[in-house]
Amino acid sequence: MPWLVMALIGGLSRFVPYVVAKILVALGLGVVTYTSLTYVAQTLANSLGSLQQSIPGDVLALLRISGIMGVMQLLLSAYTVRITLDAASKVVQKI
Repeated sequence: MPWLVMALIGGLSRFVPYVVAKILVALGLGVVTYTSLTYVAQTLANSLGSLQQSIPGDVLALLRISGIMGVMQLLLSAYTVRITLDAASKVVQKI
């Protein structure tokens, strides 16, 4: 029975560095992607907000009623998700 445990530990010791490296790369990718995308999304949202303030009130009310503002938020979210997935797939392919 002890030889079985030793064989399992010996076999697992080969894969531990690989798994740890994968986990560290995934965490690093997550932090960098989240930080950069948060900055880009906030900058874009602030730009859209300032542009929104320059639109006349009637036009802005019409845009809100028609749902254009919601569509803009949806497109920004979809763009953020797409960039995240592209970055993650490129990193996973390199590993």
